[in-house]
Amino acid sequence: LVDAQGTVHDTIDGQLVGEDLNLQLRVPPEATGGLLAKVNMPNHGLSAESEAVRITDPVRVSGPRWSQETVQRGDILTLSAEARGAPDGERAVVRIFQEAPRGEAHKPVTQLRPRVENGAVEVMYQFQYPGDTEDIVPEWEAPEGYAQPRFFYTVDVLGVQADSRDAKSKGLLTFVDTVEIENQMLGAAAAGEKYEIRLPDGSTQSGTLDGDGTARIEEVPPGPVEVTFPESGLL
Repeated sequence: LVDAQGTVHDTIDGQLVGEDLNLQLRVPPEATGGLLAKVNMPNHGLSAESEAVRITDPVRVSGPRWSQETVQRGDILTLSAEARGAPDGERAVVRIFQEAPRGEAHKPVTQLRPRVENGAVEVMYQFQYPGDTEDIVPEWEAPEGYAQPRFFYTVDVLGVQADSRDAKSKGLLTFVDTVEIENQMLGAAAAGEKYEIRLPDGSTQSGTLDGDGTARIEEVPPGPVEVTFPESGLL
């Protein structure tokens, strides 16, 4: 076993039985350039040399992470990971999933195909919730409790895969939503009216409608809500 510099790293002596010889050989860590086999069969006056196989570092994919930890509809995210040992231009496969409760299959969301550049994978993605938030089961109807939608992704380069859930931070992406409140019976006449809202995770908030008779609450758990107007007794 010889490298491209002519250094012999291993020699095997033995008797060949049949036409084939199958061996498992470990690439020597000090081998450089390429690796080839030289075969001599002195009893037959034969010798041969194989083509050189280029030696490259093994591909290591690590550190997949989202650019942020919470996301709203329409946010543009960056998904990134290190891909050491992978050649520039190599296609990666990035698969985004919605995390499922324990014991259930994760829901595929989409698949992206960025290229490796300078030992890294990076791709932009505009988030849209893959479903109807009205189908999310709120705390008061969920036997096992409310589950806020979370997302993760995997990166595959040349069969080597990494999972964002293994990251120490920004490995899971949490979806937050916006709630707009309006007293439809009174409209703008409801300006200054107090409201109470029960959010899908069971928490509550209260406030006062603005001059247009509306209110907007951002970055709340997504799903069905219950709104009441204590002063008018309306739901």
